[in-house]
Amino acid sequence: MSRRGSVGAAVGAVKNAPREFARRASGVYETASAVVSAISPPKDVVGVDVLGIHSEPVLSAQASVKSAFEEDDMFEVDVVGEGGDLSPMIAGPGITSPVLRDGAENGSLDWAAELLLLTHEPLRRDMLEMQRALQAQYFGNLPESWRVRSFFRFFGAWCSLVSQQHAVEVSVHYDWLVAPTRKMQDEHRSELLSYHRAIELELLGISRLEKRVIDELRDAADWTTSEPWSEEAHVLRERMQGLCSQIRMHLATQESLLPELLRGHWGKVAPPQLVTRTLDAAKKSQAQAAKGRERAKLLDWVLHYLQKRDPERCNVFVIQLPMMKRIGLAFKGTSGHARLLEHLRNIVMDTQPDESGLPEDSATHEVSDESRVSGADMGHKSADGSAHEKQRRAGMVNAVLAAANARRVDVPLNEVGATRQLAESREPLHTFKMDGRWAERTDKMPDGLFKKLGIDRPEAPRRL
Repeated sequence: MSRRGSVGAAVGAVKNAPREFARRASGVYETASAVVSAISPPKDVVGVDVLGIHSEPVLSAQASVKSAFEEDDMFEVDVVGEGGDLSPMIAGPGITSPVLRDGAENGSLDWAAELLLLTHEPLRRDMLEMQRALQAQYFGNLPESWRVRSFFRFFGAWCSLVSQQHAVEVSVHYDWLVAPTRKMQDEHRSELLSYHRAIELELLGISRLEKRVIDELRDAADWTTSEPWSEEAHVLRERMQGLCSQIRMHLATQESLLPELLRGHWGKVAPPQLVTRTLDAAKKSQAQAAKGRERAKLLDWVLHYLQKRDPERCNVFVIQLPMMKRIGLAFKGTSGHARLLEHLRNIVMDTQPDESGLPEDSATHEVSDESRVSGADMGHKSADGSAHEKQRRAGMVNAVLAAANARRVDVPLNEVGATRQLAESREPLHTFKMDGRWAERTDKMPDGLFKKLGIDRPEAPRRL
């Protein structure tokens, strides 16, 4: 081919590049559309709104819906009740709302109630998951650093989700749905904003406990108490109990007050823009607030628990989403929140995650770095004994952790290892004796050493 011909071919390729890119993009779009169209509502679903709710209660199948909750999703946790006493709360196959539970069992919930449950149920479920992971039998009386980091990695993403839920509550529930009814006092909105501010401040305060718990663990080598126990971990449990109790009370109030107002003004069918307005409000809130490492999104959060609670309705809900949202779900799926929950499940299942996936923190890695100091490395350290002191302190930290967590349920009772022997032993491996015997080391000098050095033998021994 001549030089002129090669130049012409190159120019033609450049001109056709946009068309080629458009053709390939069209192919990807068609593939995604085919995947999305495969997710279609059941044939017997007729007259459903954007939330997948029947406009007329002609079917009673909702009362017999089979949930997709797995065994790990169902457990029982002691929470603070209305009277301030601890009472068991079950994360079972049904909904956890005490106000709307009866309506869910007989299939009489309408769109107004289901609208609140879209975000209320994820809130309650996640709070139960966190409170279970913080129990002493899983978290430990003196938790290891990886348990602390795993909990707060989930908690940081959950804080972002709570901020998005607050934005939806103000922009959609009150400003758009409740305001036209003119049956809500103006003070109620200001009280709602005050509640949001109080919750956000408490979330910030709890997030700061991570460093305090880690610092307490780092200083555990200096403890002289017989029962190692983390005061900061106890403060974390108490503050989470109070936060969750306050949020549950607010959710119950909303579920008792809003559904009647919404169905009386908007009718039996949800407004068609309900889903799009909700996603827009959450997206704006996420852009303003700190997104964190996990980039938690309200849509993944809602779909995760809706799929667990009612898979059929979840499919209908996905069909009502905008086209680009459905394409994104077709490619990446809805397992975003499931990956977040793995941080809490690792604590419960006593499965230490890969350290490379956790955020770096010099304070949290100090103890682990000290524990990896080997005998060969000690020879290259400074001669003042600092390396040996670091290794001794790291060993003391391991001993304190073993003693503090010896009664945790995930510690195998039939295993007789070095850690358990160290936890069960009553005598320390080494004690420092200040009996003056160090002075006798001068008598162990080789005979004739001072004569060879040309000095007289000292009458008073020197400390070596």
